[in-house]
Amino acid sequence: MNFKKVLLALAAFGAILVTSCKENEGPITPVDITVSSDYLEIPEEGSTASVTVKSNMAWEAEVVISNPWGDEEANFEKNPWISVSPLAGGAGEEVAVNIEVAQNTSDSVLYQREVVIYFRTEQMIYATTTVHQLGGELKPNADTGPKPISVADFLAAEESNQWYRLSGKITNLSNPTYGNFDLVDATGTIYVYGLNLNATAGDKTFSQIGLQEGDNVTLVGRRASYQGDPQVGDAYYAPLKVTIAEFLAAEVDDNQLYELTGTMDDLYNTEYGNFHLIDEEGGDVTVYGLTSTPIIGMDNDKSFSKTGYANGDVLTIVGTRDDYRGTPQVGGPAYAVRIKTDVDPNKPVRISIADFLNAEVSGQLYQLSGKITEIKQAEYGNFTLVDAEGNSVYVYGLNASEEAGSKTFAQTGLREGDNVTLIGRRSDFKGTPQVGDAYYAAKKVTLDEFLAAEVGDQLYELTAVIDDLYNTQYGNFHLIDDAGNNVTVYGMTATPLIGSSNDKSFSTLGYVEGDVVTLVGTRDEHEGDPQVGGPSYAVRAKAE
Repeated sequence: MNFKKVLLALAAFGAILVTSCKENEGPITPVDITVSSDYLEIPEEGSTASVTVKSNMAWEAEVVISNPWGDEEANFEKNPWISVSPLAGGAGEEVAVNIEVAQNTSDSVLYQREVVIYFRTEQMIYATTTVHQLGGELKPNADTGPKPISVADFLAAEESNQWYRLSGKITNLSNPTYGNFDLVDATGTIYVYGLNLNATAGDKTFSQIGLQEGDNVTLVGRRASYQGDPQVGDAYYAPLKVTIAEFLAAEVDDNQLYELTGTMDDLYNTEYGNFHLIDEEGGDVTVYGLTSTPIIGMDNDKSFSKTGYANGDVLTIVGTRDDYRGTPQVGGPAYAVRIKTDVDPNKPVRISIADFLNAEVSGQLYQLSGKITEIKQAEYGNFTLVDAEGNSVYVYGLNASEEAGSKTFAQTGLREGDNVTLIGRRSDFKGTPQVGDAYYAAKKVTLDEFLAAEVGDQLYELTAVIDDLYNTQYGNFHLIDDAGNNVTVYGMTATPLIGSSNDKSFSTLGYVEGDVVTLVGTRDEHEGDPQVGGPSYAVRAKAE
């Protein structure tokens, strides 16, 4: 165990002692201390850097040599090569800590060197920043734990005993027994000379990982070569394959990766890919963001829609053990090991306008929602679609249905200012994105026809009278037509939020009992009773 891990263990033990000693003194305020960067790499010639420390408790900084070699620790005490200022901060402050590193020099062997800066509270809870300075060789006892690196930087690195963590897509799988393939990321390609199941598994364990050509993968390996050509040697699969129960029992750690398999449920944010994952054992955990490629430790690139996954799909993901206000979640953001292969281009994928603008021109159908603005040609239904976030895209004609031809926009009954959900393809005109081949997503039906329909994701447009408005916050009421048909509307919003949580915007619409309203929602039910779900949305606000 290296020095850093020993201190981590001691700190955890200290936190337990603090808690147990004060059991009879009332509730203890949880310590929340963070640092903006946990790893800094400094060039041989020296440099300056800074990190930001946030804490709800007062703290003090201590600089400790990482894995001292020979008389390194004694020499450091006499002549420190790094200065850190300030060395303390108060409770509730956000402190910029300046770090200055001198040039790395030596009269004999020049070694790379490293310190760990501990920002400690009195409760022995702390955050750390590791400062690693390049130059010369790795110390014989150096901490060579995996460092995240791009393929381009890996290719430029020297051969050594240093471990690196790389992510990318598996291509040209030439030997499925040993796991020999090309790893490709946005910066380049590198040959992986065999991939084992984990750090202790032997050769020929690649099949136990379950990966296939085209999958995303994160692995750990050393910079090696064969006849002068760079390659990844001694490689093993970085994530630990666990159940959700095992994941929930693990400690929060933004470095350790876990592989989880389960069913997607409650997809509440299609832009970032936020949902619940439920496995066969009944484990349930929130996935706070899922991307189509591995970008662990970076901002979510909003590429979830490219994965092709939807509620009810079984998928395998990789992410870190994170939490939010004490509630466990999969962080990272997580990434999908593989893109869904059975995506039907003729089956519409619900997508935000922002994601639609970033999608490639293709035959894939997308479902978009927003407000109709700037109608240019009422005959064809050419207009600008704008969502609640202000994103907009030009719709080059909207037909009344999938089967209807052009010049049928008038049959929809829609007008400027109305909310609309439509289906169309990503196209463009002279390089400008637009929606092509678009048609109205909702079917215009009577209440009787709606009640006879099956439960599902199909959208329906209904027009009838509001009755028994029993929840004005969420917009729950009964809808009654002239024939006496009656159905419960379980929530109505001012803007289209199909598949999301109700934003409690009903009161902004101006509707009351007795008003005639046109709305769009799904055929849902509760304990066998039909209802309009979604939540539904009003096509337009009540006219003044």
